[in-house]
Amino acid sequence: MLHLTRVQAIVLRTACFAGLAACVSSPSTLEQITSRDFRSQAYCFIRANQEVSPDYDVAGACERAEQAAKARSQITHIDAKLDQVCEDEATYGGAGGPFSWRAYMRCVDPSI
Repeated sequence: MLHLTRVQAIVLRTACFAGLAACVSSPSTLEQITSRDFRSQAYCFIRANQEVSPDYDVAGACERAEQAAKARSQITHIDAKLDQVCEDEATYGGAGGPFSWRAYMRCVDPSI
């Protein structure tokens, strides 16, 4: 039951951040990345709680993979239209939900 409370807290925090983000007309790239970083952490937290394994650090592996995909995104030229399409595809549960850098780069890769 405790893990449901944590997941609900993450979803609530993400919704609050999404609401605040909606108040801003055009966030800077740094603000978008920061928001995506927070949402990526939420994504890894949820994955770790869904795939409990005593022999494997699911959260650590997820965070390493997310950081590698984020680094790739920072050195790849991605136009605004593609960015928005892939943002939507990499966001789970609707706008402002948990975000996966790996899913984002899987969307970007065929287009570059």
